[in-house]
Amino acid sequence: MRLCFTCDEEIGRGVEHIRLEQLSAVAGYTLDGQGSDAIDVETFSADLAVVAIHGVNLHPGIAKGRMVNALRVAADLIGRLPRSTGCPETTEAREGFLHPFEIGGGVAEAKIQILVRDFDSQGLARWAELLRHVTASSRREFPTAKIDVTVTPQYRNMAEGLTREPRAVRCAQQALETLDAPPS
Repeated sequence: MRLCFTCDEEIGRGVEHIRLEQLSAVAGYTLDGQGSDAIDVETFSADLAVVAIHGVNLHPGIAKGRMVNALRVAADLIGRLPRSTGCPETTEAREGFLHPFEIGGGVAEAKIQILVRDFDSQGLARWAELLRHVTASSRREFPTAKIDVTVTPQYRNMAEGLTREPRAVRCAQQALETLDAPPS
């Protein structure tokens, strides 16, 4: 058994500095989740979408017909995202979503960060496409604003890896049984 401790919390980047061949490990485990007797075998797949908005900033006294307030564009875009479905406030279990979690900026520039989550990694592409569709609608509403969407992969559902290495779950179950703590 080899132990390697690193910060995880979903998108911890500490493991990027580890040469996996040096660990000589078949499987790795994250100690987190529901409790010491629980074995999770799936998670969300996750991407991070960043929407960068560039407005047109002018002195308010001469802005009529020319200013494009990036904050107003951001508000318009967020207002077009799903509200009755497809957001954490309305989903449960294995339902995916778009979750704007941070917005900042001013008249000239604004940035929105949006979590993209789905249990099915292909579902991430559908959510990203919806975001691009929403962005296109805001572009039509504010044609002189520049709006860019960047989607960066974060992590994938561990179930995908477990199909390649199913022994990892059996080993964890065996460890709990050895401790007389059958998995819940």
